[in-house]
This record gives sequence, C-alpha cells and structure tokens, in this order.
Amino acid sequence: MHQTKKLTDEDIKIFRDRFNIPIPDQPASPDPLHKPADDTPEMRTCTSAAGRRGLPPHRRTKVDEISPCPRLTSSGR
Repeated sequence: MHQTKKLTDEDIKIFRDRFNIPIPDQPASPDPLHKPADDTPEMRTCTSAAGRRGLPPHRRTKVDEISPCPRLTSSGR
C-alpha cells in the first residue's frame, strides 16, 4: 500500500479490519475519514504540545563536559 494514490473499496475494508478502525462498509462519502473520540490516547497525543510540534526546544546554558581539542600536527610545510 506504500505510495498508493487511491484505495479501492476492498483495500479500505482490508485496512479498516487490519487496524480495527470503526468505518462502516458503506461510507457516506467516497473517502471516509475517521476521527477517534477526544478522550482516546491517540487524540490526547495529537492535541498535546508534544504531538503538535514535538517536544518544546530546550536551550542549554551550561555544558556538562568540555571535550579536549585535538593537538595540531605539523604537516611538514
């Protein structure tokens, strides 16, 4: 199904059954959409800040440890 532009009715039924999505056999529109209830874990994740944009940026003001700078070697020039 990767990169499939248009699913057939049979493909939609197989996808629905595989992932247990409550879409009826005869959808009202050609492309049925399903929105889980607001209190489900999926919707809580989607509506949280972490779900919308990922975790908020965190700027560190101090480093934990300083890496030593490697010594330069002469290249013979």
